Amino acid sequence: MSWQKFRELLGKLGSYLPQPAEQLKFKTWLQNVEQSPLFQSIKLKTARYSAKLWVQVTAGIVGFIISGLLVWSFTEVPDSEKKHRNSSTVVRRVSVVKQKPVAKKTNIKTGSSQTTAKQKPANILGYGEFKVESIPSGASVIIDGKLVGITPYLEEQMAAGLHRLFVEKRYYTPEKEAVRVEKGVVTKRSYVLKSGSGKISVLSTPAGASISIDDQPRKEKTPAILNQLKAGKHKISLAYGPCAKISTDFDLSHGQTIQLDLILEGADTSKYEGECLSQVEIFEREEKKRLIAEELKKIEDERLRQEAVARKIEEEQIKQLKIKELLDGIQEGQGAGEMNSQLWLNNLSRYQEVLTLDPGNVQARAGMAKIAEKYVLLAEVVLRKSDWTKVEEFLSMASELSPELESIKSVKSRLAEARKLEQSRSPESAPVWVEPKTGMEFVWIYPGCNFMGSDLSNSDQKPRHEVCHEGFWLGKYEVTNRQYRMFKSKHDSKSWSGYTLNGEQQPVVYVSWQDANNFAKWLSKNSSGSYRLPTEAEWEYGARAGSKNETPWGESETNICQYGNFLTPEAKTEFGWSWQAFNCEDRFKVTAPVGRFRGNKFGLFDMLGNACEWVADWYDENYYQNSPRNRPNGPLKGFFKGSRGGCWNSGPENISFAHRRNYLPSYSIDYTGFRLVREP
Repeated sequence: MSWQKFRELLGKLGSYLPQPAEQLKFKTWLQNVEQSPLFQSIKLKTARYSAKLWVQVTAGIVGFIISGLLVWSFTEVPDSEKKHRNSSTVVRRVSVVKQKPVAKKTNIKTGSSQTTAKQKPANILGYGEFKVESIPSGASVIIDGKLVGITPYLEEQMAAGLHRLFVEKRYYTPEKEAVRVEKGVVTKRSYVLKSGSGKISVLSTPAGASISIDDQPRKEKTPAILNQLKAGKHKISLAYGPCAKISTDFDLSHGQTIQLDLILEGADTSKYEGECLSQVEIFEREEKKRLIAEELKKIEDERLRQEAVARKIEEEQIKQLKIKELLDGIQEGQGAGEMNSQLWLNNLSRYQEVLTLDPGNVQARAGMAKIAEKYVLLAEVVLRKSDWTKVEEFLSMASELSPELESIKSVKSRLAEARKLEQSRSPESAPVWVEPKTGMEFVWIYPGCNFMGSDLSNSDQKPRHEVCHEGFWLGKYEVTNRQYRMFKSKHDSKSWSGYTLNGEQQPVVYVSWQDANNFAKWLSKNSSGSYRLPTEAEWEYGARAGSKNETPWGESETNICQYGNFLTPEAKTEFGWSWQAFNCEDRFKVTAPVGRFRGNKFGLFDMLGNACEWVADWYDENYYQNSPRNRPNGPLKGFFKGSRGGCWNSGPENISFAHRRNYLPSYSIDYTGFRLVREP
């Protein structure tokens, strides 16, 4: 029989062992035997002999293995293996290292003690070296029932043969194993000790107490059995309600079961105002507090009643004094002017406050009826100024005070007719007056209100605010070179890069504010009427022509060049300018003859584009913050004069109804001219 077949026979024999862990140990043991130096030597020598001799040797080996199996079967399986028979983790590590034969004299290490080796007895077949290690170290090493030391342990001369090894450490699962020591061979055993466990049975009076182990709450409540509790020193705490608590320490060894029966004092009490009290004590305290609270409430209610009576008397006295003071302060105004309107507002405020204090006050109601009549008169005044917003405001106030007045209906009807007339206005229907000396045309600008400035751009344009105007005549076109030369015959508007600015119908440029103002004075002396530069408010009112947009074309940028003469891509390229141009062509590189582009709703031309225009006002970047609502004329003094409108060389960033410029009054340049206002 070959060794291979014999090994298969042994494998089948090992499969009959009752437990998987024993089968695994047998398989490991068989591999160790097969790899041992003794077996390898026997196998090498027997290969030279006859088959008969091999059979004899095999029979001897079989006997040796069977005797080992008998020893194995009577060796107790360690608890750690019983517990983890189905585990795939192998904790124990076995290693065999070849070594020279042990000398006659050597040291034996068992823990920290050392002894001198004795002469081996005659009945011992030999010695081997035996090492035992563990994690953690310090575990007791018991060989054949005798404590020999602690890990790491080394026995340099240990009798060859089979020994029973037991490794244990408190709070850990012990390791048991039958170990065979071979002559002249180092046998080593290494163990990773697993934490041991036990269980604790907890009873309490009363039952149902919550449990904490080492200050960690558990989900169980008493009575309970806590299994698989890690071996070691622990503290158990029980709590029943907010008042009953108890704690105690215990020391749990591996495999131990501890029984605790604890009594919790105060389980029948509850927390009340920081104390643990019985229900009877709590009821008594609550009842006492209730009686005290009732008595205090009676006292407080009486105090509050007396205070309320006194306060009511005091308030009535104060109210009557306040009413008398308000009515004594009423002032009577004459007429229906703006000054009296403020007086009426003050009186109205007083009457309303009186009626708030005394809704049935006859004097206040009669006074409010008089104010209503005055507001109707004031609405008629501002109606003649075409200030529709103010008309509606005054009529609304009159209606609130006395809605039955017939005059309110009459003014409302006239307001509707005036608005209808305003909506019917067009460039074709606007009255035009021609100045006889220069032929300059003026368009009548109807009275009205508009929004001035912008909240979307530079700070000097803020805030956007309402401005109202009386009617005035505004130049239909910018003053031309021909018209200006009637005042100053040798005036030269010059040229730009070979393009003339001196055409008869081109707007006059290279004129300062002083030049423009002097022209207006000259025309006033030599023609009928009085002429001047427009204010900023008048200029923007005429330019917007009722529009609420920032530009004539609104948000749509198609056909921009129909509205005015601006910087175009062709001119920008030719002149080498860096700022942005409009994406269209207007056919003019510099100023165009006046009136070549689309007019606005008021019949005015070139309000944006062609030449920028001087206005009458001194410039103040913060003026809009305090500008009056009616006919603002600008600051009383300043350093610069204002200029409005776009120029022939302006790009999109400088073109809007609200855009403002400023220059010294003596400054003149190729892109600034002017137009005039004729006083009514």
